[in-house]
Amino acid sequence: MKTILIFRYLCEQTHEDSTMSNFPIIALQWSLTMIAVLFGVFGFLYSAYANYTLKATPQQPLRANIALWLITVCKFLSLFILLNVLVATGLFIFIGLSVGWYILFGLGVFLTLLAIAIFSLFWAFRAMH
Repeated sequence: MKTILIFRYLCEQTHEDSTMSNFPIIALQWSLTMIAVLFGVFGFLYSAYANYTLKATPQQPLRANIALWLITVCKFLSLFILLNVLVATGLFIFIGLSVGWYILFGLGVFLTLLAIAIFSLFWAFRAMH
């Protein structure tokens, strides 16, 4: 029940009652949103990279120049995703998840975010070459 109340509270935040006391919760929402958007953009750019990479043939083994640019952008995005994961983790700790269910919820979100960061870092730095 308390978890439902927290979600309701987070969803009911409006611009009018956005005070500094609500800043950690609002910053957490934005951090989670940024991670989702950045991971979506990363996936789109990775698929574009894969498309240009697959067009290389044995007769013409060079990839298009845009593929090199996409590698750089994906590396930057993966590092920015990692930064946002660290910010979200710090905000979870700052908000003070002290009740059992909140700790489990925070741990689940943290592990999911960590998996997203590791996945994007692996694909950007290891698989794209």
